[in-house]
Amino acid sequence: MFSFLKQKIATMHFLILWATSISFVELCQFISKYIFDEWQFLISLVILMVADTVLGFTAAWIHHEVSSKGVGMIFRKVFVYFWILITLHVMTYFIIHNEDAPTKIFAWVTMPFYVAMVLREGISIFENAGKIDSKIIPTVILKRLKKFDEKGEYITKE
Repeated sequence: MFSFLKQKIATMHFLILWATSISFVELCQFISKYIFDEWQFLISLVILMVADTVLGFTAAWIHHEVSSKGVGMIFRKVFVYFWILITLHVMTYFIIHNEDAPTKIFAWVTMPFYVAMVLREGISIFENAGKIDSKIIPTVILKRLKKFDEKGEYITKE
């Protein structure tokens, strides 16, 4: 009796795993075709975002400026980037009547947005590193950033 139940459970377990793997593969194909497929860029962007977040939290901790608002801004940035990336993918790869020729019109759109996101994260990393220790980043760069004076010193809130 128990061996029969074990066989049935094993068979059901196999069928569930098989059905799930098919669904997962199909889901990945759907995502890649219709939602997003620039994974190398996404990995690079996530690395920059994590670096920015860690440095930003460290700077806020040092200057006693840690707040829930900063954490909320992280979630807002992830939400906005998520929808921008999906929109860019759809604009670049949409298909009309099984022809993708019209999408060539929008092929140039993604690069400026990708560059802008990377640049934004890079500038924020420089700002946060300068807040932690203004001697890390050259003064010539820091004095051009909004939160630093002409000497490259971080302007604290008073």
